Amino acid sequence: MKILAVSGLNSALSMHERYEQQIICKLKTAKLTGINRHNESYEALIPNVVEFQKNDKINSIQIYKRGKIKNNFNPELVYPSQLYTSCIYAIENERLNDLIDTFSEFDDRYNYILKQMEKRIAPQEQINQLDSIKEEVQNSIASNIIEENIAKVTIEYSKEKDEEKIKLLKDKLDVLHAIKQYIYNGNTQMINKIIKSKNKGVL
Repeated sequence: MKILAVSGLNSALSMHERYEQQIICKLKTAKLTGINRHNESYEALIPNVVEFQKNDKINSIQIYKRGKIKNNFNPELVYPSQLYTSCIYAIENERLNDLIDTFSEFDDRYNYILKQMEKRIAPQEQINQLDSIKEEVQNSIASNIIEENIAKVTIEYSKEKDEEKIKLLKDKLDVLHAIKQYIYNGNTQMINKIIKSKNKGVL
């Protein structure tokens, strides 16, 4: 059994990219998978691998990571190898590594897909699905920014001796946790403000 360990974000973008390419090639079988169906399949992978490991008929499981330019984008074997002793850990860790890479290329890939959609006048449902992926990315970025600030202020709070400064830091922590809840509830306006503040160096 061979498995390519990529992030959910990369997988979702690739799903859209493949579909756009099928449309360009005028394939009659072109079909865009719904995001919910995609996510169900993605999340089912690890539980399925756990079950496959119990199957005596499957004598080997190979885990690959996404290839880079240096090797012509050919997938690279990471398990079995000296890197990992567990195929589950290999999948989880390589998915995380891939997510970091995918964040860095997200804008270019998103804009390409959107451009292709606009060119063919795609159904609004498909555009909404692509936008939902972008919202997930913005949500993740904003969450990471707030988590970094909470960690930073928490350290300052634990070391501070001045009572007035302690009160100010506590108030700041309360605000940060409130913002974190806004993000959790999907407040798009708040998410955009956080990302813009980070870009300007405010956070």
